[in-house]
Amino acid sequence: MVKKLIQMTIERDNLQQKWGFSLQGGQEMSLTLKVASVKKFTPASIAGLEKMDYVYTVNGKEVFQLTQEEVAKEIKNSGKQIILEVERGEFIVPSFAEVWPELGRKNEDGGMGKKKPMAKMSMEYILEAMQHHGLGHMPQPDNFTTCGKLGIEVNQY
Repeated sequence: MVKKLIQMTIERDNLQQKWGFSLQGGQEMSLTLKVASVKKFTPASIAGLEKMDYVYTVNGKEVFQLTQEEVAKEIKNSGKQIILEVERGEFIVPSFAEVWPELGRKNEDGGMGKKKPMAKMSMEYILEAMQHHGLGHMPQPDNFTTCGKLGIEVNQY
């Protein structure tokens, strides 16, 4: 499946009913928030939320600069309905245009002009980059993603 953004509305019958999902990550951990689990037969599973979905927005607010506690508070204060935008796919690697949309090419007069369309990266290029750059020589962690703000955290004990 190709990477895509999915917006979903999750509704519950009353305020005592649980949403039925948990999150992991957050700005304080330098990790993009992702869905850690979804319980079956809950409002979240009925709406189509899946484990390993990367959270992009909660009720229209981007979560990349929020801690897990701040996102949890937003979710808990949502009442009977919550609108999530998540990123899903087997190959979640954004283009530079997705990461830095405000960047463009300057015109001769110094103003910002239209961006030149970016060429698609081939699978061969991406696999080669993973083999010879960054973490290519080490096992890839399960939580490896390039959506959201870039950040690397290394804990050695």
